[in-house]
Amino acid sequence: MDTSEDKNSQIFRRQTNNSPVMDQAPPPYEEVVAITSTPAKSADSNVPMAKVSPQNEVSKNENMGGGDASPESTINEAGVTDLGQKEAEPEFPMVELDQLEEMINRTQWVVPVLPNGQLEVLLQCAIKQSTQGAITVPCKRFLNSSLVVSFTKILTDDAVSNWKLNIHECIYKNILLLIELCISKLSDDFPPLLELLGMAINPHCKYHIYNAQRASKSVPFDAQLKDDELYARPADTRQPRGWLVDLVNYFGKLDGFEMLQKRFQSGTALNVPVIVALIRPFGEVSELLTAHICQTYFLSVIEVVINRLDSLTDDEIKKEANKQEQQRGDSFSIILKSLKRILLRISLNEVEEKVRAIELFRLKMILR
Repeated sequence: MDTSEDKNSQIFRRQTNNSPVMDQAPPPYEEVVAITSTPAKSADSNVPMAKVSPQNEVSKNENMGGGDASPESTINEAGVTDLGQKEAEPEFPMVELDQLEEMINRTQWVVPVLPNGQLEVLLQCAIKQSTQGAITVPCKRFLNSSLVVSFTKILTDDAVSNWKLNIHECIYKNILLLIELCISKLSDDFPPLLELLGMAINPHCKYHIYNAQRASKSVPFDAQLKDDELYARPADTRQPRGWLVDLVNYFGKLDGFEMLQKRFQSGTALNVPVIVALIRPFGEVSELLTAHICQTYFLSVIEVVINRLDSLTDDEIKKEANKQEQQRGDSFSIILKSLKRILLRISLNEVEEKVRAIELFRLKMILR
């Protein structure tokens, strides 16, 4: 590859014949017409001109509305004068979105994970819009479709073992952005992001299995750190799962556990699919969680979950089961197993009683 090329524009490709990952420059961007949110003014007049779109150019005379508009007003394409300028809708990088959708839908699919690639650019913009509470239609399109497809491919595909170390490191950095995005929408129970959060910290996905021997940066080897200073730590020196530990610690650093606890304590309605989506990821990664975190954040959550499940009527149980298109025992089993795994991380006498209560509750649900 020519060293003069910008390395940040590289992408990686998965070959359908399982050949090694290839780095190559992305296709050139299509030329686009920039549309400003503030109407341009005529050089010989104080009267503002209407916005111009590349598909439908509107002349100045058609939009002046008889010439009565003041310099402070704007004129829309329908010829109606609007007094005062409204705040422009946040922009979303449509060129990058279109390119990403084209790449991931190829037979020999491509996910651009390197720095300044399409995935990183779109994630950063989505985080900004989510934080501002102003998610646009193109952003929703990204969250519901190409974001899910992209991370499903790079975290669960068999080709993971063929990629170079620098590709895995770039994927890790994109996962950090994904976690930040998931936290920003955690209180909204947004299904695609809840699914991706579970995938991002799932120790059984191919990406984390392949990188299980990586050392942790947040918890260096032989570091004398107390449990109350961490959210997660390696459980096995032979397979420390260091990158996964770092991701969980990053989730905690961004107040993810506090937001999770507040979500359950908020009083907002909880249904079975939401409980599964919120609890299951931490049941899967429970062996890495510190006892301090489990006791501080999850004891109260477990109480809320048990009380909520116990209050479900038979009709509600059937309704929730139909939503997930699975038997009710599967959903409740996932929840109760996850709660039990988290509880077993806490060395308290009262935990034994809670574990027995969970087992009795499971039997009760079977009998119902």
